Amino acid sequence: MKQEEEKYKHGFKVPKGYFEGFEKRLFDSSQTNELPQQSGFKVPEGYFEQLEENVLQKAASAEAPSKVVSLLNNSYTRYVVAIAAALVLLFSVIKLNQSGTNTFQEIEISSISDYIEGNSDFDVYDVMALMQDDEISGITLENNLLSKDLIESYLLDTIDESALLIE
Repeated sequence: MKQEEEKYKHGFKVPKGYFEGFEKRLFDSSQTNELPQQSGFKVPEGYFEQLEENVLQKAASAEAPSKVVSLLNNSYTRYVVAIAAALVLLFSVIKLNQSGTNTFQEIEISSISDYIEGNSDFDVYDVMALMQDDEISGITLENNLLSKDLIESYLLDTIDESALLIE
């Protein structure tokens, strides 16, 4: 038991009657003349009267031209800038050459036809009006898409004979 009492002892002790008169003692100590009567900040005499003149003098001296150091006076810097510009130009030219443009033979005819039909306001009659007679006679149509046998077999399979007799 004795060990348990010693275990919970602490070193904080308050004198008897300490809290009964605490507020009064605190208020009395704050009312004493221990506080300084003057502020700790001091301004030189005539400071605010001369302030405007001092600021204007400093602003006028700041307007004096300052020394400008050019970065391109050094020939080394000029060489570096020239080499960098040449490299940028070289890489842009190489990139343009490798852009992967297709040749005319690689483009499908249907793609060309779709492009012309979708992006032009011309129809067949407008194009024919612009062409000469000898150019028109030089146009050959490719009918090699379907052979005559395929067309004939398709027509025989799909045409209704009774519809032909009625018409």
